[in-house]
Amino acid sequence: MATKGLEIRPTMARNIVLGRYWGGVVVKTSAKKAAGHLHPDHSGELGRLRKVNGQIQGIEKMILSRRYCPEIVQQIRAARSALQALEVEILRGHLSACIKTSAREDAPREFEKKLEELMELVKG
Repeated sequence: MATKGLEIRPTMARNIVLGRYWGGVVVKTSAKKAAGHLHPDHSGELGRLRKVNGQIQGIEKMILSRRYCPEIVQQIRAARSALQALEVEILRGHLSACIKTSAREDAPREFEKKLEELMELVKG
């Protein structure tokens, strides 16, 4: 697997995920077993999601009341920033639970599929 000049081989990636390289930051997550793998519980992020939902509703009201365009854009950027923060936390949980579990328990081919999936998410 190659990514913009950086080649990460499945064995190397497995060692990175298991914390054998770069100090391996461990994030505490609770997890639930589904489809043979542990999936983190993201319910702690619901507050953040509700905040974004409130921001979106506020933007809708601003548009309906014909507020000043830069004010609307500012609120859109705030909502986007909050969504990006939520995305980071969900990905953190995915790395610390799903990818780590796959590195330990899955066959190399399955683990490589997980890495490809992760690379697609990172590319955006």
